[in-house]
Amino acid sequence: MDKSFWHLIKILLAGMIFSWSVGCSSTWVREWSQPGLTELDYGHSVSHNKAEQIVNPPGGRSTGPPLGLAPQTGQTVYNTYNKSFERKDQEKPKPVIVDLSQ
Repeated sequence: MDKSFWHLIKILLAGMIFSWSVGCSSTWVREWSQPGLTELDYGHSVSHNKAEQIVNPPGGRSTGPPLGLAPQTGQTVYNTYNKSFERKDQEKPKPVIVDLSQ
């Protein structure tokens, strides 16, 4: 092998190590990037909910009866859902035999 080949390999390896270390450094990346909307809004959910309740106080109250399925339909759906978890007895599949001796 030629000396210039090994010199090239060393330069490429040094470049890979440098790019890996810079890419994994979160402090360097944060200096160059702006925080996202999620990061800017992190921890403000309580204040947003309070403001929403001040603007529309009865918005979270429901004075009417709960809406949903009729009792018989709800029971049928619930029973069908529970039955979907039961183990069903099925026949074992028959093995497929292929004759390749021809």
